[in-house]
Amino acid sequence: MQKRLINSNWLFSKAGQGCFYAGEIISRSKHVFNFVYDCGSSQGKSILRKEIREHKQRLSKSGDTIDLLVLSHLDSDHINLIDYLLRDITCKTVVLPYLNAVERAFLYFAAGFDDTTDEELYASFLTDPAGFLIENGAEKVIFITGNAENGIPRSGSIDPDGPEGNATANSNQDEAIFRTQILLPEESSYFTDDQDMEMLRFGRQQKVEFRRANASIKAGSHWEFFFWQIEQIPAQIIKFHIKLMQQFGIKKEGRLNAQELKDIFAQPSKVDEFKSIFKSFFKETNSTGLVVMHGPINQYASFYSDSEGHYYEGGPCWSLLTGDTDLHNHYPKRIDNNLPNIRMFQVPHHGSENNWDLNKILTLKACKLVANFGTKNSYGHPSEKIRLDILSKATSWQMVENTEYQSFHYDIYAYQRASGSVPHPSPLGRSHQPIITTSEYRSIDEQENLGQQTDARALSMGRSQWEPTEFSVKVWRHVNGRWSGQSEEMPLHRALDLAILVISTMIHRRTNHFSSNFIDLEVIRPDELEELLEFVGEKEGILSERLYELDILIREYLNRI
Repeated sequence: MQKRLINSNWLFSKAGQGCFYAGEIISRSKHVFNFVYDCGSSQGKSILRKEIREHKQRLSKSGDTIDLLVLSHLDSDHINLIDYLLRDITCKTVVLPYLNAVERAFLYFAAGFDDTTDEELYASFLTDPAGFLIENGAEKVIFITGNAENGIPRSGSIDPDGPEGNATANSNQDEAIFRTQILLPEESSYFTDDQDMEMLRFGRQQKVEFRRANASIKAGSHWEFFFWQIEQIPAQIIKFHIKLMQQFGIKKEGRLNAQELKDIFAQPSKVDEFKSIFKSFFKETNSTGLVVMHGPINQYASFYSDSEGHYYEGGPCWSLLTGDTDLHNHYPKRIDNNLPNIRMFQVPHHGSENNWDLNKILTLKACKLVANFGTKNSYGHPSEKIRLDILSKATSWQMVENTEYQSFHYDIYAYQRASGSVPHPSPLGRSHQPIITTSEYRSIDEQENLGQQTDARALSMGRSQWEPTEFSVKVWRHVNGRWSGQSEEMPLHRALDLAILVISTMIHRRTNHFSSNFIDLEVIRPDELEELLEFVGEKEGILSERLYELDILIREYLNRI
């Protein structure tokens, strides 16, 4: 019998030419993790306001809290109702792409304001995004500054194509879902002279962080949000920046900063001059932004259903949010390899033909492709070519329209796989006699090693090989079709002593001293210590996940003795 671990429901609200996507992840113990992606519209703002009000009413049932808000990019039609969304609620973390002051000014003058746009509010946001968000209630702002080199995840990533298997779950693991783990690799040396002073001010208060993309945020043990930034800095923007510096007499190295941008916005004559320069450089604008892929991890069997009565059952079910990005750009292997598992794919840039490349997504299988657009838009979104391309794959694809009149809802459930499909350590003829075992440890071990194959198959506790009246723990290895004699076995206390060693080393990395009063630790190879601590830092995300679990278990144990 399969045990349901997670319920989740997701909704593209009625937003017209914009996007408002939100969902909740619900554990077996009924705790909720709330997620929002984008919140704005250029057509249909009054309708979207009503949708946001209804969403905030639902949030009231889970403490009026958004755990994670992601802004795919800073175009007005994706962020212009953020202040309304954040009013009177708690927002724990906001993630958005970092743009310098010139690039944000570029967005302002490319916006093409109409009567529905609060131009002053948008200027306030672009002048100081961190300040705007924190003043509106965000507890932490994380800026994504670019991608890890070669598309290789540096930390906290899970291989979606790892071996199938079974992850053991219990009520304690369910509680861990609400301990959001920020696993984006830190770039402590990123700050440079052209960094905006407003952001650095908040950064010193530990309210703002700068991270590289191509990594993950996990909601506990069961759900992952994987980020990829489509990042382009066209030559024209660089030339545009040089011209601005010359025109406004800013004689310094580096980029225009937030204060200088404020000064320009505060003087109408300078704004008009800025607009004139902008128009001389640009006729069209290219969109960039954050791509977010999210879904249940640890290879759980999943079930997907949507508001149109369709469902899919039996394998991984992920969602891919693309914002206004361009399919002609490079996607990392992590996303490309996971396309067959995507059940909801957001058509980029409201269905713009310029951002579409059918060949990049041909490996999508049973999938809904959602186009967010306003029915009265003047751009021809979604394009007829996109409609025909999706229709050509009608046996496995279906296009869904998300407009100011039509929302789209779907659910994803995650189950623990039924037991019996993977080998357990056999007590017959073995010196160690297992009594308690994991149902499958291989998939857990491999995913924490970025998909590298492992011969570790199980953990067990049972009768020891050296004395039948004593008990031990063991890591079981399976090599060339047989249980390996190199499997590790040790007494119970020794396993905990090793945990103390690892945790003490993690503390040493941050404090430069060992905290354990139980065992004496000393560094015997100081010339290799820095390399060891760097490795521990790279593994901190997956180690912390286990520490959260240990914390829960230890508290439960201590409360019962």
